[in-house]
Amino acid sequence: MKVDGTIDKFKARLVIQGFKQKEGIDYFDTYDLVARISTIRLLIALVATYNLVIHQMDVKTSFLNGDLEEEVYMKQLEGFIMSENEHKVCKLIKSLYGLKHTSKQWHQKFDEVVLSSGFVLNQSDKTDQDQVDKMKYFLSSNFSMKDMGRLTAVDQFEYFKVIGCLMYAMTSTRPNVDYFVGKLSRSYFYNWLGVLLGGGAISWASKKQTCITDSTIKAKFVALAAAGKEVEWLRNLIYEIPL
Repeated sequence: MKVDGTIDKFKARLVIQGFKQKEGIDYFDTYDLVARISTIRLLIALVATYNLVIHQMDVKTSFLNGDLEEEVYMKQLEGFIMSENEHKVCKLIKSLYGLKHTSKQWHQKFDEVVLSSGFVLNQSDKTDQDQVDKMKYFLSSNFSMKDMGRLTAVDQFEYFKVIGCLMYAMTSTRPNVDYFVGKLSRSYFYNWLGVLLGGGAISWASKKQTCITDSTIKAKFVALAAAGKEVEWLRNLIYEIPL
């Protein structure tokens, strides 16, 4: 609907009942549906640090591009049951929204397209608009894409200023801070970890530890181990970025 109440456009989406799938029969591996927010913050921090540019593109109905390897069947849609074929079911060739492994099949399809095409970008110390255009053309040639253009510039000063405002709001103006102080005052030990890149936080966590310790020193080692795992994951991610 538009803001004046009139109809903008009609949209419909077929969503399968993936919760009925059985692991090891209907699917094997699964991926997260969306990227980790710490990954996005890491990329933004790199943009601020190296004075790069960000362009955003959206793959239209991305999960429908995936090819299914397993045999998956679904009931005919209510209201669209074929006459005299009521007893039949539909065999899926492509993945649908709602399947347990739609994200995995989409990423696999994307990798196959890139590898089979031999598409590569030139490695350079800065973002080149020609390479951005080359990537956009490649993606649009293989998938139905929506070009959302260049994102608002992110420089180091603005990045630091935004992070500073968020930290001030977190420590000075939150009315529910007493609740968290009360939680932290209990006899449980909590992990707290924070990872900085480009002068700003890109990953942080605060949660109750899953194991019981009998001293603060042991609790700190538990928190240190959890922080080490997160840092190792972020480091390996950075190694995959050619900067």
